[in-house]
Amino acid sequence: MRAFLSSSKLLVLFLTVALPLVLTGCNEEKVGEKKEEKKKTEAPAAPKKEEKKAEQPKKSAQNFKLDQEPDEPALATLLKLDPNHVVARVEGEEITIAQLIEAVKSSPDQIKSLPLSKIYTSMVKRLRDMHALVKASAKAGVDKIADVQKKIQEASDAVKVKHFVDEKMSAKITPEFLKKQFDEFMKVYKKDGKSEKEFRLMVAIVKDKKSAEDVLLRVKKGEKFEDLVMEVSTDDKVKETKGELGYVRFSELPKELAEKVQKAATGVIVDSAIELGKDKWAVFKKMDQRDVPDPTFEEVAPDLKKVVMPQFFSEVLADVLKETTSEIIDYKTGQPMDEKAEEAKAKAEIEKTEKASKAPSSDDSKAPLDASKKGDKSSTPIAKPSA
Repeated sequence: MRAFLSSSKLLVLFLTVALPLVLTGCNEEKVGEKKEEKKKTEAPAAPKKEEKKAEQPKKSAQNFKLDQEPDEPALATLLKLDPNHVVARVEGEEITIAQLIEAVKSSPDQIKSLPLSKIYTSMVKRLRDMHALVKASAKAGVDKIADVQKKIQEASDAVKVKHFVDEKMSAKITPEFLKKQFDEFMKVYKKDGKSEKEFRLMVAIVKDKKSAEDVLLRVKKGEKFEDLVMEVSTDDKVKETKGELGYVRFSELPKELAEKVQKAATGVIVDSAIELGKDKWAVFKKMDQRDVPDPTFEEVAPDLKKVVMPQFFSEVLADVLKETTSEIIDYKTGQPMDEKAEEAKAKAEIEKTEKASKAPSSDDSKAPLDASKKGDKSSTPIAKPSA
């Protein structure tokens, strides 16, 4: 019994003191285990963060917030940026500012003139899309197809030839040569010693002649033409610009209108309505007149170069053929053709055709008429032409 009591006391002591401590220890162990489990479950997430971080674009010292004019052309802004700055990635391959610059350079002038903020996203998307398509086509093995390889070779040859010919022609079409061509052009451009005129015009467009004449009448009575433009014009574009056409050159206007505008005094309405087309009659006001500035050599040189390029291409080709062994085989005989003889024959045929076209056409109806006058009945046609 005493042993039992002693054991009971020990039991009570265990329950009141030792058990809470043991439970606390167990709880701590369980908490520790939970923490360890939590760490284990969270441990794999760490590499993901690293992977996500690695996918982010590389940081660059490039500052896109440049001090620039709001209307500064995109190309001008791009040239200020770091050409190695990354603007996109496609499967790890980087697309840079340098590639974006080349894309903008090959764009139409109206695109080049827009601010970078207006075209950046669309241009980069275009580059991204093209890179993605190129990679997709490579994965599909398109470049292994015989027909594709042939076209690639043809395109490659064309690029090489163009570069070669351009280099050769540039050596022949010197700035000095172009300057002489420009001087000749200016002699024709100013053959009468006067500069061309250009006029700043305002217009009101209505549907019929009666409405146009009504506008003229109302102006004569003292109403402001500027107010009438917004009131009577049936053309939405005219209303958007409030009738302003800006400066228009004499040579760009229809002859009838150009002459009337030239005669009209500045600030005065052209005295008659002009028909522009179906359901379009116009009344013009001449706001200003000035001389068109003479074109500069820098402005005209690219066009002059295009004009003379065919001539110089022939020279480049002739130079190449002199240094190249070649022959053309006659398909009839299987023998080499005499190219000079063939060219002379073709030239003679052309001259013959030209002479025939210039010669007066013979009138076959005269022969029977002349014969009938002489009494030659055999020459008289049996059947008369139908009425």
